Amino acid sequence: MSETSILPFFHWGECKADSKINADRIDLEIVEAEPFDSTYSSNIKAKVTFDYHKDELMNIPLWNYKSKNQALLRQYMKQFEKGKIKDSDKIQILTWLGTSSKNPEFKLREWRIVV
Repeated sequence: MSETSILPFFHWGECKADSKINADRIDLEIVEAEPFDSTYSSNIKAKVTFDYHKDELMNIPLWNYKSKNQALLRQYMKQFEKGKIKDSDKIQILTWLGTSSKNPEFKLREWRIVV
């Protein structure tokens, strides 16, 4: 069993912000910038500082395979492929629950990566 499989996964449900102005800020120090696949998601390995996580080594899901929302994975891959995100880099992910444009009754998680 690899070390990756025994690391805890960050749960986006811990992020409760409901507006872009007051977005949750997750600080990451990238340990493995190359995304890897698990059973349920595409992930990276990073040290997380958010809420009660203080420099905690975790798997960060960029996209859950059951979700149609690939925005975070697309943003991440764009920066990764340009060489703007590498091992040991520090980045910040801003996230909030916005309103779906297709169905305003539903909330949709939105992200922005700050390199």
